[in-house]
Amino acid sequence: MSDTKAHRISSAKDVHAGDAVWISPAAGVHGWGSGWHMVVKTSPALVEGAVYVHAAPLDDIDGASPVRVFYCRVSGLLVRRLA
Repeated sequence: MSDTKAHRISSAKDVHAGDAVWISPAAGVHGWGSGWHMVVKTSPALVEGAVYVHAAPLDDIDGASPVRVFYCRVSGLLVRRLA
């Protein structure tokens, strides 16, 4: 069952492959604008309250979308469970 409602998370462990995340300046990501991205994988950050999110733009998922690594502040991430 998928939850299409976006919600904030409290820990980096709450972001999983297959989730959609809202990448934006609120999450500490500047220079990319805002938009939904599909999480491919996550990596722990050395700083508590942050996570590396490996993701591709959700509106361009066709197998050719580049996966980018975003250093995100957990408190600013919105997550939708898609899988």
